Amino acid sequence: MGTWPPQFLRTTDPFIEVHVEDEESGDAGWVSAVPQERVIGSDGYDAFLRVEYEWDGETYTQDFGPNHVRGRSGLMTAMQIHRQDKEIAAGEAARRHAWRG
Repeated sequence: MGTWPPQFLRTTDPFIEVHVEDEESGDAGWVSAVPQERVIGSDGYDAFLRVEYEWDGETYTQDFGPNHVRGRSGLMTAMQIHRQDKEIAAGEAARRHAWRG
């Protein structure tokens, strides 16, 4: 993925929600979470975000991929934000190239 958006890493006034799926009951939903640490993959890039969250009155710590982490204020996951940022950067690069003609 690259790296997590900085606001997703705030431990004070946390900004994120994670999509939790309960294997026993089949229930699922987005819950508030507190980031604990970035988990780096073998390629040297962020692979997961370790977070702490509450589910059914119990506290859990779990690693989540970018498709299961989103900001509280929006509907976009970290992966969607990353893709959007790449598209914007590519568009800006194309405009700069066209301008130089």
